Amino acid sequence: MVTRPLGLLDSGADPATMMDLSAMYAVAGPLTLGLLIGGMSFFSFLVAPLSFRILGEAQAGKFVRGLFPYYYLFVIVAAALAVVGTVARNPTVSIMMVGVLVLGVIARQLLMPMINRA
Repeated sequence: MVTRPLGLLDSGADPATMMDLSAMYAVAGPLTLGLLIGGMSFFSFLVAPLSFRILGEAQAGKFVRGLFPYYYLFVIVAAALAVVGTVARNPTVSIMMVGVLVLGVIARQLLMPMINRA
């Protein structure tokens, strides 16, 4: 009888039929990068300008300030997923995504509270 070490995704299935993790990462990296860039563009070029145009300056300011914590949380999570998805195939992009992640944390945890107090 041949024994194999158990892996995280080992269900006892034939290794040839198990999901290929490298193929998953090949899709996950570009997908999360696309979600991150798309989400940032959507907020910057559509949500914020339309808010100010439709709601007026006072209401839109409150609305956008209310959205920022969720926006930065989205940026942090998407950047973290992009780091995981790109580290094996493109370490340079992965390092850049670590920078986006760190800046997202700084903006959410430090800058936003300071702006809201001002």
